[in-house]
Amino acid sequence: MIDFSLYQFRAGGHHWSSLQIHLLNTLLLFFVFRRMTGSSNCSAVVAMLFAIHPLHVESVAWVSERKDVLSGFFWILTIGCYTRYVEHPTVLRYSLVALFLTLGLMSKPMVVTLPLVLLLLDVWPLRRCGNAATVFDPFFRRLRAFKGKGLFLIAAEKLPMILIVSVSCVVTVIAQAKAGAVVPIESIELSERVANAIASYGSYIRKMLWPSDLAIHYPFREDLLSWETGLIFVALAGISLGAIIRSRSSPFFLVGWLWFLGTLVPVIGIVQVGSQAMADRYTYIPLVGLFMGITWAGRSVIDRYPRVKSSVLMTILILGVVLAFVSRTQVEAWRNSVSVYEHALRVVPKNPIALNNLGVVYLDAGVTDKAALLFKRAIDIAPKYQDPWINLGVIALRKDDLVEAKRCMIEAYKINPQNTDLRLSMGILLFKKGDPGGAEREFRHVLAIDSHHQTANHRLGSLLFLQGRLDESEEYLQAALRISPLNANIYNDMGLVLKEKGKIEEAVLMFRKALDLDPGNPDFERNIRSVRVDDSRKSLSHHKQENPWTS
Repeated sequence: MIDFSLYQFRAGGHHWSSLQIHLLNTLLLFFVFRRMTGSSNCSAVVAMLFAIHPLHVESVAWVSERKDVLSGFFWILTIGCYTRYVEHPTVLRYSLVALFLTLGLMSKPMVVTLPLVLLLLDVWPLRRCGNAATVFDPFFRRLRAFKGKGLFLIAAEKLPMILIVSVSCVVTVIAQAKAGAVVPIESIELSERVANAIASYGSYIRKMLWPSDLAIHYPFREDLLSWETGLIFVALAGISLGAIIRSRSSPFFLVGWLWFLGTLVPVIGIVQVGSQAMADRYTYIPLVGLFMGITWAGRSVIDRYPRVKSSVLMTILILGVVLAFVSRTQVEAWRNSVSVYEHALRVVPKNPIALNNLGVVYLDAGVTDKAALLFKRAIDIAPKYQDPWINLGVIALRKDDLVEAKRCMIEAYKINPQNTDLRLSMGILLFKKGDPGGAEREFRHVLAIDSHHQTANHRLGSLLFLQGRLDESEEYLQAALRISPLNANIYNDMGLVLKEKGKIEEAVLMFRKALDLDPGNPDFERNIRSVRVDDSRKSLSHHKQENPWTS
């Protein structure tokens, strides 16, 4: 909200804010790790890798992923407050930990694993598994439930945090399910989800070590080979076993490895949200665990073999330069919508989501022929993918090809008849075919699914206006304005309704607001000029009858 009040629709300002938060996160990460571990050099390396790794480009360059950098800020701040709490446990310091944890969850629910990460940090570098003090010690003594100090006590200390994240989990699942983002269990077999999760872990590690072929969307793979998944599983199990065996001498690697594995669990695909198999943005926090484990492993090598110190430092310097160069190249893919989706198609040519979204970009730009070609390619790859069918129907509607529009809508209906975009397009189709009653039913069906659907409110209000039901029309147009207060067309249509009701001054005000938002629009200017002319009602009404349905 602050960003929009400052920058409005100037994209550069929003990008600048995301970049500043990412830079702040980098500094916080350095200071928090230095305080926890006492090592400035290793903390600087972890912060450097976090700052410039190409896998983090998506989280910073994509304005809609502000939740990544913002939740990362609260994640690191929570760990910093927890470190101070460990040094001297007080109710105030514990409350600050809980507060920043809650703010992190409000930014992005992926923060749910943070209490478990705090438990890992208790093992290393905070080393609290022995005689650690907690703010709940007086309570534990009164209960006489625990006779000694240890890991069990510091785990019990996390129970209030676990309660907070449990509430967040329930709210998130309900919200995602209502939004239709959670893929039903029966649509993707559990075995396929597990196989995809294992393959994704392997892909994240590979892309961390060799950051190439990064894209905005990776389709869910249904052709995973069993031997491929098995090989990755064996590798993951081998690393885990090695980390456990070396846990006494190298606890940092076990902690970092479990940090990586654990923080990816909410987005690894067992509960499938969306159609992606994995996403670069999911690594914003998990990679910190791997960076930590690898960095301190390198330090242990230097401690054992001091002669390699100069070689290691040179390697780190070269690595930083290479990662910065690759990240700079990856940023170029995010120059605009066309570049980001074309890059995704170069990485994964059979990518129906990228094809459809690129088609939408061209459709919005009026390049309908190229958009239609992309939608057809998406359907060839994924015939049960509904969006390109709907978009082909929209193109047919714009061309007044009602037969083709109906065919596309029927195909889309077979996939999911409750899709609001489909019902909206069907309503427009029915209106153009001379069935306003059917169109009204479709628009009301959309609003029954989503009462805050701006376009459905607007379309229904416009339809009711054409039928002379002015009070109802005004009600739905007002609802559309509450949802989208910067839409010039809604203000214009509201002006038509008010003029028809004889509220001339209010109508003029609506037309002027429309012109403020869209200066120079000839329709809006014509409406203002003609609104005070006694005999303009018929011509103005006739002029606007077609307009709401032309796009």
